[in-house]
Amino acid sequence: MKFKQNANVSAADGQDVGRIDRVVIDPQTKKITHVVVRKGFLFADDRVVPIGLVAEATEDHIHLREEVGDLHDLPKFEESHYVRWPEEEGGHHSPSSGRYASTLYGYPQAVAGMSNPDLGPSGPQFAKRVEQNIPEGTVALREGAKVIAEDGQLVGYVEGILTDAETEQATHIVISRGLLQKERKLVSAFLAREIEENEIYLAAPADVLEKLRPYEN
Repeated sequence: MKFKQNANVSAADGQDVGRIDRVVIDPQTKKITHVVVRKGFLFADDRVVPIGLVAEATEDHIHLREEVGDLHDLPKFEESHYVRWPEEEGGHHSPSSGRYASTLYGYPQAVAGMSNPDLGPSGPQFAKRVEQNIPEGTVALREGAKVIAEDGQLVGYVEGILTDAETEQATHIVISRGLLQKERKLVSAFLAREIEENEIYLAAPADVLEKLRPYEN
């Protein structure tokens, strides 16, 4: 199966339900656990779909199983909450950005970002907590993420992820570079030394990647 950014997603009855926005991957095992389906543009609604509910994934289209039901019954990818910061002796606690865990929909949550609007010189302070509804230890890889070689060189951007349909394991990463005439390379997923939302670090230098043959769909 191939998961490519902006590939159309349809329900079992053929109805268009959105497009692929992210792939949720375990950086250690390279196993795909979920995909994030986005519906809408200006007011996007992102839903987390377990990989087991994907019936088929091709170059430009993804079909979901009938068991999915209504996509809106699935968890949102991100949810925002405002929490009050406890007062400390001599004033209010001033939060800083960071990541920590809570639980929602049965999954541990990683905080993606915070903000700290001050409601007044003497009033309480609140922080915006953004939680991702994905399993603990996984990463919601954004396609278009930078791919960086072992020697620190930027070698391209993630265009897609190839997976084994039976094991749900990522086997290869499709890397592209260039604007008008894109050059694509197919890199083994197990060369991914570190995977973050917006970056993948490879355990191979740039000159090794240059020797790979161009990849055609």
